[in-house]
Amino acid sequence: MIKKRTIAKIKTIRKEIDTIDRIISQKIIERFKKAKEIGKIKKKLSIPLKNERREKEVLTNISRKSKKYRKELIDIYKEIIKKSLRIQR
Repeated sequence: MIKKRTIAKIKTIRKEIDTIDRIISQKIIERFKKAKEIGKIKKKLSIPLKNERREKEVLTNISRKSKKYRKELIDIYKEIIKKSLRIQR
């Protein structure tokens, strides 16, 4: 009986994670679209695509969101920034 309840609980939590994953992926796609817009503007103005000051600002803002998962968030956002820069090209 306990095992069935535990398995049911896992299934419920996984459904919640699936919902969160859908939201996250939608927001990342929105972010990539905005990065592409910025890339177009930078190209028109002959501004370098890479902006280390902005990248540091983003990582600082993210690191303030969670002490417990700070390193994990920073790692994820470094990858998002890297992909965003590629999309801008």
